[in-house]
Amino acid sequence: MNTQLLRDIRISRKKTQADMAKALGYANKSAYCLIETGVNKVTTDTASKIATELSMTRDEKLAVFLEES
Repeated sequence: MNTQLLRDIRISRKKTQADMAKALGYANKSAYCLIETGVNKVTTDTASKIATELSMTRDEKLAVFLEES
């Protein structure tokens, strides 16, 4: 997973880590932060929720979730 690209896309969409955590149903931003730092892997369900929340294009999804950083 390309965590740097995920972070860049989130910032370009003017979303905070707290916004993303809330959208994913996390109690606080720490859990989402662990995804962006590569500590926690994402399930396909979580990847889909992230992509939806960030309105990611097909190419962005492929670059973030299928390519190595």
